[in-house]
Amino acid sequence: MIVGFIGVLVITRPTGDLARLAALLPLGSAFAAALRDLITRRMTARESSNAILITTTSAVMLAGLFTLPYGWRMPTPGDVGLLAMGGIVTGFGHYCMIETFRHAEAALVAPFKYSSILWAAALGFLFWGDLPDAWVVAGTIIVVASGLYILHRELVRRRPRPTSSSSGG
Repeated sequence: MIVGFIGVLVITRPTGDLARLAALLPLGSAFAAALRDLITRRMTARESSNAILITTTSAVMLAGLFTLPYGWRMPTPGDVGLLAMGGIVTGFGHYCMIETFRHAEAALVAPFKYSSILWAAALGFLFWGDLPDAWVVAGTIIVVASGLYILHRELVRRRPRPTSSSSGG
């Protein structure tokens, strides 16, 4: 995890500059998402997927209210349509993730979430012509490699150890 955090620092290159410090907000978001995934995994044993989805969505909506003082404006009808579409797609994706956690270990699921990095890069280029610089690519490689190492370690740790059979034939 420490190596992954170093990768995030390589990506964000934080300085005393307030704009650079704001780049650490995604780190907080990633931490919250990881915490949500761990809690979701535990809840799947006792709660339905719909109950988990409603609870987590409500928590995110309530947390979002704290951003109102930072530039909220009345959404246009087009904004409402985009928000609704984004909400439906995100809700469906989160429901699928809940179901995944119901049937698989979190350590096995987490690496598949790295595909979101590729999607973000592709969509960033498609819509804004933005390509990640060398620092972002290097940091991303560090983050993904550390996550894959954790997956490998978990799989090795869970692998049944061979037992020695001492049959005197």
